[in-house]
Amino acid sequence: MSKIDTPVIDFHMHPGPPWLPTERRLHKAVNMKEHLEQLLLDMDRAGIDRAVTMLLDEGWFQGNAGKRLIALCKKELWDERFIFCGMFDIFRPYEANDVLMNVENAAGMGVRGIKIHPVLQRITKADFPNLQLLVRKAEELGMFVVVHAYSETIEEYDNMGLEIVAYIAAKANVPIIIAHAGGIDFSRAVILAQRFSNIMIDLSYFYKLENMLDLNMTLRWGISILGVGRFLFGSDHPSCQAAQYKERMLESLKEVGLNEPEIAMIMGKNALRVLGVTK
Repeated sequence: MSKIDTPVIDFHMHPGPPWLPTERRLHKAVNMKEHLEQLLLDMDRAGIDRAVTMLLDEGWFQGNAGKRLIALCKKELWDERFIFCGMFDIFRPYEANDVLMNVENAAGMGVRGIKIHPVLQRITKADFPNLQLLVRKAEELGMFVVVHAYSETIEEYDNMGLEIVAYIAAKANVPIIIAHAGGIDFSRAVILAQRFSNIMIDLSYFYKLENMLDLNMTLRWGISILGVGRFLFGSDHPSCQAAQYKERMLESLKEVGLNEPEIAMIMGKNALRVLGVTK
């Protein structure tokens, strides 16, 4: 599908429209097949072979919605295209055991990742011990963890996502992906990844900061610290249209000075390693 000599894997895509209130209710949608068909069409147009697909709704795995979703993908032979990452509400202590059971059930269905979103889930530092339970369950089940860590406000030195990453990275040996590269706090994301070898940086939505940062210089510095093996291509589609975002990123990676094998690592080979695919 792509001109790059490896599967192109977008590590950050969303089904449904780019409007969170709708996305948070997708598990109730009667037209979920149409949403996935549209996502596949967008992937094919962009030359994206596989997508880590975020399910930003705890309801997917509290009932039968997740089972219907996975069954649909198997029926339509889409299970090689979508890698699902679910969100789980672990923040009511008296329900923690039930939530961890939902995680086990989701993993049994083939869900590969757990998404932590401090804004949508209204996470505070008081919730960190429960996050530790969630991450340890991910480690037990061989899942990866994606943490939303975007900020674009220079005046506020506050990025709860990066605080969460710093806390959980030391607690479990599980792949942790910093979503959106930390935004304006890219340097903090890189320093965290330098400290903990299980951290990867997903470059989705990163190029939205072009009016604020010299992104090529910033990315060149990050790669000089961590190497190309710690970065993942992601778009945050449909908030960033995948086809345009991919082209912008390929252009940037060339301008940074990467060669074709190095570009292939960021565009897909690193993701295969996170997913446990060795070929």
